[in-house]
Amino acid sequence: APTFSKVSVRLGTTVTQNIDISFGGTWYNLGTWTSSSKKVTATASHNVVGKGSNNFYDLTISAGTMTLTSLATADASLYVQGTLRIDGVLACGGPNCVTVDGTWDNNNGAGGFTEGADPLSTARGSRVVFGGTTVNMPDIDETFMDVEVKATVSAVARAHYNINRTWWASQDTFTPSTYTVTFDTVLEHNDGTNYDRGILVGEGTFNNVHIVQGDLTNTPNKRLYGGSAVLKCNTLRVDNSEFILTGACTIKANTIVISTSAQCVNQSALGIATFTDRGSKLSFTVKGSAELDFNRINIKNLDNTGL
Repeated sequence: APTFSKVSVRLGTTVTQNIDISFGGTWYNLGTWTSSSKKVTATASHNVVGKGSNNFYDLTISAGTMTLTSLATADASLYVQGTLRIDGVLACGGPNCVTVDGTWDNNNGAGGFTEGADPLSTARGSRVVFGGTTVNMPDIDETFMDVEVKATVSAVARAHYNINRTWWASQDTFTPSTYTVTFDTVLEHNDGTNYDRGILVGEGTFNNVHIVQGDLTNTPNKRLYGGSAVLKCNTLRVDNSEFILTGACTIKANTIVISTSAQCVNQSALGIATFTDRGSKLSFTVKGSAELDFNRINIKNLDNTGL
């Protein structure tokens, strides 16, 4: 396979890749790069720059750091249809997006992916999207800023995931297995209508959800907004955080634990939050120095077996 020191695609140009290639310098794309079956290998530290479309089949970062810089809209930054293999480092570098419709294969552990700082002014930044019909979620514990699941088939968890802002459930196809999703140090952002979209957009199914390390006196805090937000899990645990239920959101769980200097606050001005069971008794525990502050809340027992 040929190796290039730099790849540059001019504005308005479409390049169709029909051989495997390697490159070790800057990838500068103002046009469209597309491939249906071939591999691109990055062999050294470099930047991916430009407002073009980067559509890869297989992408391997074999060494160094690939930094996404000044790319197009959050939906058009970097797309991998086949396998994204990380042996070096992939750095989002700000409000950029990585979409994987195939396999996320991080072989460099916790240092293999950095989600990047995210300005408060962006609706969605530093986002990883899992979509398509053959998605394989990460098989090591991974930390993301935003995650979006829009796979049309089951997207099976293969490890624990840490989310620093929002889980976008465009499809309720995430299969959590036995793993935990942790919302930690959630950042606020502005999508044009709400300053903070909260930890979940859409209807999401999880095994264990852990909410930690919020600020009890200042924003940002962990929020679950009304409307489309439906959080379904076996166990919801809130530790050292203020968890705010805003509007007519829904939590469907078997076990809820509010613990260790946590606060669970219901803001009912926009609607009434609802707790329901998931087919067994709902256990709701408040312990330690935790606090509840509910203006009004619905607790529904769907199978009439008692709480």
